[in-house]
Amino acid sequence: DLSNRVNGGLIATIRLPRGRRRARATASEASPETIAATSETSACTVYKGGVRQCEVPIHAVRQSLRDPDVFIWLGLQEPDAAVLQTVGRELNLHELAVEDAHRAHQRPKIETYPDSLFVVLHPVWLDAGEVRAGEAHLLVGRQFLVSVRHNVTTTFARVRERVESAP
Repeated sequence: DLSNRVNGGLIATIRLPRGRRRARATASEASPETIAATSETSACTVYKGGVRQCEVPIHAVRQSLRDPDVFIWLGLQEPDAAVLQTVGRELNLHELAVEDAHRAHQRPKIETYPDSLFVVLHPVWLDAGEVRAGEAHLLVGRQFLVSVRHNVTTTFARVRERVESAP
């Protein structure tokens, strides 16, 4: 049961103003080449035995996960629906989890699905002495973590570094 693997903690809700939405491609307009070249993907990293192996394009995730010892962390920054639908197909995610991952401005929550969890967090950080807040969604499965950042200018790079330093 994946819900037993989530560490508890205090989550504060801070309402943020809705930002302008940019034009996005529809799912039918997106090709693997377009998705692989997008700046929305910050990293799609393969780990084996806790050790970083390589980066893979999103459309190669399913093939990489055939090895039961592989774990993939896919980082996305404000992805469009087409990118998330591709991720959902590659990881066999529940369609409601994929839909929720696309929608920002949600309350903190944890939703369980048969093979994954969907988590909404509201990270808060200091930026040049000012308190900033954003929204992060996590899709967690036995062999994967997809982090989706909405209105978050900081990355999970330091978290990745800590994880990689102690496999």
